[in-house]
Amino acid sequence: MSYRIKSAIVTLASIGALGFSAHASDVVRSACEADAANGYYNCNCVVDRYSAAASGLNAEQTSALADLYANTMGDTAAAMRFAEVSPSVMMTLPLDAVGDTIEACMATNFEETIAAAEAEAEALEDYADAVEAAEDERVAAIGTADAPPEVTNPSATNPLAGEAGARAATEFRDIVIADCMSFGNSPGYCGCHADETAELMTAEQRRAYFVSSKVNLRAQDGEVDWNDVDAVAAEELGTTERQVRDYQAQWNHMVQSQPYLDITYACQAYR
Repeated sequence: MSYRIKSAIVTLASIGALGFSAHASDVVRSACEADAANGYYNCNCVVDRYSAAASGLNAEQTSALADLYANTMGDTAAAMRFAEVSPSVMMTLPLDAVGDTIEACMATNFEETIAAAEAEAEALEDYADAVEAAEDERVAAIGTADAPPEVTNPSATNPLAGEAGARAATEFRDIVIADCMSFGNSPGYCGCHADETAELMTAEQRRAYFVSSKVNLRAQDGEVDWNDVDAVAAEELGTTERQVRDYQAQWNHMVQSQPYLDITYACQAYR
């Protein structure tokens, strides 16, 4: 009877140990699979390596090692449990096995993904560098525009900035200079900018811009209802409201074009 009882106790202890070991393996697998959503590890490899490392350990050691593995893979609950492990138990754990497992079980697809991402980043950087170099070369080829009167004979010009300049304007050029100078630019730069802008427009477009700008000022002063500005501009231009709106669209398209943007470089010398 005594022998049978001892055998039963041994058997129950073995079953308990096996059950605990299986539970510990589940902890490791769960943590790995949660982390493996990013493709980091081959979880079958991780569990096999863990099981080999846990071979021969008692239940407490097995559980602690499982929590260490899971902690390494981002399981915060396991990290908290492992923090409670006694130093005496911790010293008995095969700690090197964890690092070896991480290195040995890195998923191939993750390594390939990293390599592909690095190659893509390098290609994008090379492309960006090439685009920048091409743009630098293109800008360097833009010649300096002819010097405007504000540079060749500054004493003969007295351009006004902003609204005062727009009100005093008698032609398209004055309007552009006034607007340009409202941003703090020099008369020389703005004179150059006005002349280069004029080169991108027809005489008809320049006149439409001038008339519309003047009508807008009158609307600002209350002389013209804002709802009627297109009609008034059309009347003064001798055209239709639709054509006035077409002129506005043409202006908006022009100021977004590359030739217009390049005026900044062509007039840079006069800043």
